[in-house]
Amino acid sequence: MDDIKNIYNKDLKSYKDYLKKNKIDYKNLIKYFSEADHLEDQRFDPKIFYLPRKNDFGFVKFNMNNSLGQYIFYVSSYQTTNSQFNSFLNNSNYKCDYQYPIHEHNHPVAWVSWYDAIAYSKWINKIFKSKMITQSAVNQSNNFKELLADSNYQICLLSEKEWVYASTLGKNISYPWGNKVSTKFCNYKTSKIKKTSPVGCYIDGVSESGLFDLSGNTWEWLRTKWGPSLEKRKYKNVIQFEDDRDNINTENNYLRAMKGGSFLVENKRLKIEFEDAVPPESTDDGDGFRIGLVKI
Repeated sequence: MDDIKNIYNKDLKSYKDYLKKNKIDYKNLIKYFSEADHLEDQRFDPKIFYLPRKNDFGFVKFNMNNSLGQYIFYVSSYQTTNSQFNSFLNNSNYKCDYQYPIHEHNHPVAWVSWYDAIAYSKWINKIFKSKMITQSAVNQSNNFKELLADSNYQICLLSEKEWVYASTLGKNISYPWGNKVSTKFCNYKTSKIKKTSPVGCYIDGVSESGLFDLSGNTWEWLRTKWGPSLEKRKYKNVIQFEDDRDNINTENNYLRAMKGGSFLVENKRLKIEFEDAVPPESTDDGDGFRIGLVKI
């Protein structure tokens, strides 16, 4: 698998073709990325806080129609990793109870609250809006750069509607990869791995849009509010952009929506339609997040 370093940051089709040709499956990738030295996983760049080296830093573009017309946003192809979150703690004054698992650098971050995820998002948003990003050697599309320069757009958690669209592209499917589930698609309870796996190992579970690990591995905190309790849901599942459900600066004590399931859950909780919400101060070994460049 020595040549894999030369291919995994190229386009997804080339990567899939390489893995198929060389008969490399998710088990091989989990072993490979688990054993990779901290600084040798070339998918991520330690010089820019372990952001992906891919075009547009691994963000994927989406065009979604809403009541206001065409809405463009970007979503990170990977869940936020331990290395990325630890870089935030090392380069800011933020304090929390998170403990860096030193042998799981490229695993998705877990044991973080919604407040921790928002704090990371605000910090990395400043990084993305800075000259460090605009002058980076990573190739950036004109549209990505335009949205970074737009004060209405921020790096933040996804809304429920953004997450669902990124998972389905508007199609009626049960999981981000289709309608069947097995251990080759994602890390969940039946996999019996009993912990997170490195991000980006489940090539058969990549969504049509090109996002890894949307289901399984860790739940993903969303910025969407639920209500004061599971029983008292204020924001019903008829999602509208005009209401206040995605405002991160109001009703901070409300439960926040989560999507995607984790390595701890059975397959019904992996489904796109499955809904869950957790108090924002909660932390768990199956709770993580993914960021996007979204309109706030």
